[in-house]
Amino acid sequence: MVDPICSHNAEDHETSASSTRSCIHIGLAKTATKMLQKRLFRNHPGIKLFGFAYDCKRQRFLSRNGQVKSGLADLLDKQVKNADRSEMCALMAKAVGRSKAANLVPLWSWERLSLGVPGRRRARAQYLRDVIGPARIIVVLRHPVSLIESVYFQVIERYHIGAVTQSLWMRLKRPPWYPTFEQWVATAKPSQLLPVNHIDYGRTIRFYEECFGRENIHILLFEQLEEDPEGFIRQLCSIIGVDADEGVQLTSGRRDNDRWNLQQIRQLERICGSFAASCRFRLSSYDQRKQLFNSSGGSERDRVNKPAADISPEWKDRIENLSREGNRYLVEHWKLPLDRYGYPV
Repeated sequence: MVDPICSHNAEDHETSASSTRSCIHIGLAKTATKMLQKRLFRNHPGIKLFGFAYDCKRQRFLSRNGQVKSGLADLLDKQVKNADRSEMCALMAKAVGRSKAANLVPLWSWERLSLGVPGRRRARAQYLRDVIGPARIIVVLRHPVSLIESVYFQVIERYHIGAVTQSLWMRLKRPPWYPTFEQWVATAKPSQLLPVNHIDYGRTIRFYEECFGRENIHILLFEQLEEDPEGFIRQLCSIIGVDADEGVQLTSGRRDNDRWNLQQIRQLERICGSFAASCRFRLSSYDQRKQLFNSSGGSERDRVNKPAADISPEWKDRIENLSREGNRYLVEHWKLPLDRYGYPV
């Protein structure tokens, strides 16, 4: 079983089963967010998963978690400093009230809440506290170097078969691209989620602690999910206040949005290394690209094993140093066992 991480959690869990206090899951990215959203939050009979978009016509919050451009998502993303809270507070109170009356836990999940410049992250936390009210905050951390490596491969995958490639114009103007780690970092734009946005989690947790109170912050580790999936899900369900057996059944053996395997990376290398293959790839449809990278070619080992990024010692040190102060805060004030999993402290 996963050991309790935060000392206050055990006491809080004793009353969680009888409480339907709202929960907000804020990421981090690449910590099984998609699996939790798709398998657990959306399907558990004790959870009402809300999205961050509001359908004015049907007067309900949408349950999708994509790139929405209206409602709470838009206010959080673009107008967080000047957003009119009164209307959204009324809508939120109505929606949350119906869920609690049905004995369902209202839950939001959006990993972008843990990204962005510090001022925006703080403003988002305060805005959520104002419009949602008291809530449990759930955050899943991951070793910073492992996290950034996973983000690197995710950016490469989405560049080639992400939603944007459904546009013919975008496919034609974007040649195959397999940068080194250093090239990716050097050319990344803020919209591509620079590493510092991902690993400044210590400060993000402070912002939510200020707004929601220390007793409502619950921190889990991705490494514990890999080490003991059932124990992790049971602890998460205990935090939310829903049946853990049901949660384990919904998530057992599930993985979503997994990193490309070696076979897929070798396929990309072949495309990038041939002018003809590169031209054919740019002319291929979105579905053809998906089929190309998801084919069963290559050896069994390449289809199972995951690639590793060639991150130089200098960049590893830089990533670790960027997260070290936050890690020390989490160890000192939250008693997190980060040293057990090699986090820089």
